[in-house]
Amino acid sequence: MYKYALTEPSSYYLGQFHEESIKIKPGLHRPDGKSWHNGEQHGSCKCGDFWIVFDGIKTAVPPEMIATVKAVLGNIVEMDRTARSIVKAEGDYEEALTYIKIKEACVELHYAPMVVNSEWRVFFRKNEEGVWVYDYWG
Repeated sequence: MYKYALTEPSSYYLGQFHEESIKIKPGLHRPDGKSWHNGEQHGSCKCGDFWIVFDGIKTAVPPEMIATVKAVLGNIVEMDRTARSIVKAEGDYEEALTYIKIKEACVELHYAPMVVNSEWRVFFRKNEEGVWVYDYWG
C-alpha cells in the first residue's frame, strides 16, 4: 500500500462532495488561492483531503459535470490505485492526490510528491462502455 493512497472506500469521498459548496472563482487562482497557470475562470470545492476543480466555468457548473464528478468519486479509489501503479514504475515519491480537474472530455488526477519538488497528473477518459480508463500521465 502506498503511504498517501486513498484509504476510505469510494462511497466516503462521494459523500464528501457537496454541490452547494462549489465556488466560482475568476481566473488566475488555484483552489488554495495561489496563482493559477491557465488563468481561466473555474469552479472548485474541497472534497475530503483534495479539491475538485471544474475547468472553464462561466456562471454555474453544468449538470453533466456534476454527474461526471459523482461518477469519478464513485470510482476514485480504483482510479487512484491505477494512477499510483503507473507512476510507481518511475519511483516512489510518496505522492498525494491534491486535486481532480473535471473537463468535458477527460478527468485529471493531480499528484504532488512529498519527497521531490514536482507535480504530475494522470488522465482518465471514458471508454465505449462508460467506464473510466487510464489514458496517459505527464
